[in-house]
Amino acid sequence: MFSDAGRRTPRRIGYLEPGVTMSESSRQIGAGRVSFLTEEQKRRIYETALGILADIGMVALHDEGEAVMLEGGCTKDSDGLVHVPAGLVARARETVPVSFVVYDRDGEPAMDLGGRRAY
Repeated sequence: MFSDAGRRTPRRIGYLEPGVTMSESSRQIGAGRVSFLTEEQKRRIYETALGILADIGMVALHDEGEAVMLEGGCTKDSDGLVHVPAGLVARARETVPVSFVVYDRDGEPAMDLGGRRAY
């Protein structure tokens, strides 16, 4: 709805009761996790992605990133595609931090990614 000044006036969206913050609501409804896929669909997507990375490969857009990948166990074919073995993906998933902070251009914390936080 628009006001007389032509600016959009805020309207209530969703099911939050007045005065209830989103974080409070998230705790009430399962910490904000929404899933539109079944576990089987997630598994199939993951396995397909592993196959693409290992068999088809990917283009590494930055030389430094490509060097890190090759040092870590990836291979590069004659077409310049980098292939990522499934075992390397599994190792990466086991060693990745549970959460990490993303900083803005000024070096200030912008987002704390991990856990049940969603942006």
